Amino acid sequence: WHISLPDTGNYQLQIFTRGHFEGKIFGTYLNGSISGLSWNDKNGNSIFDSSEIPVGNWLIKLSGTHSDSTITASGVGLYLFENLKPGAYVLSESHQLGWVQTFPAGNGIHNIILKSGADINEKNFGNAETGRIVGYNFEDMNGDGIRNNGDHGIYQWIIRLSGNATRTAITDSTGKFEFKNIGPGVYVLSEEQQDGWIQTPPHNPNVFSLTLAGGETDSGKNFGNYKLGMISGKNFDDMNANGIQDSGEVGLSDWKIQLSGTQSDSVFTDAEGSFTFQELRAGMYVLSEELLPEWVQTFPPFPGTHSIEMLSGKNI
Repeated sequence: WHISLPDTGNYQLQIFTRGHFEGKIFGTYLNGSISGLSWNDKNGNSIFDSSEIPVGNWLIKLSGTHSDSTITASGVGLYLFENLKPGAYVLSESHQLGWVQTFPAGNGIHNIILKSGADINEKNFGNAETGRIVGYNFEDMNGDGIRNNGDHGIYQWIIRLSGNATRTAITDSTGKFEFKNIGPGVYVLSEEQQDGWIQTPPHNPNVFSLTLAGGETDSGKNFGNYKLGMISGKNFDDMNANGIQDSGEVGLSDWKIQLSGTQSDSVFTDAEGSFTFQELRAGMYVLSEELLPEWVQTFPPFPGTHSIEMLSGKNI
């Protein structure tokens, strides 16, 4: 036991004849303790799960009625402050590079009122190793949703991260983006759409949903995009039937030109015999004409169609 009142532990009294004294109170208390542990909160759920392990060599700090610090025990993660006077205390930890605190929530501290003789335990601290999310934004030349050889990275494209953390990254000259020092949790990865581009992967929805564990690197979350293209040509009166538009051979107006494949459409040639299909997606197309009575097609050769691979942003 320890004396709390009076401060000196005794009262000095001078007694006179018929003297009387009141209010001479003695207070005593027992010292108490505060203990807990630090653990690796691998899944970041702020709960010390059975599969998770304690973390040693972590600095725990005590302030308030008494100030002190200690290091969690190696292998078991435990700490103990003992022989503490009753009073108000604040318990905190020293943050470490490459880790994010998950417990306690909010300001990351424990506020404690320690009463006489009390032993307060399970004032724990959860921490998780930070991870990374890495990927590329590439020009999907053929629109197949796969990063093939020849599909180069797209520079300065905005990638957004939301969920347990909200951040923005911009792709570098190789199309790479990276989110560093991310705590465990559930995230959504998306890109900022740009005019004139069509996103290929991911599909329906056009975002990546992922769960990141502590210390994990999640790679391969790639975004593909391609530019819309155009196909144009001319229908002409091949006077000598040699399959070449020679000088003096004029265009044929009001002929129907048909497009099939990745997209289907049809147009009529203008007064010069010209036609254009605009805003075409990357993919495979077949171009044909609707032959009019008494006319014979001379070009292209059998089967009389053009097979076209439309690549990103091409004008054919």
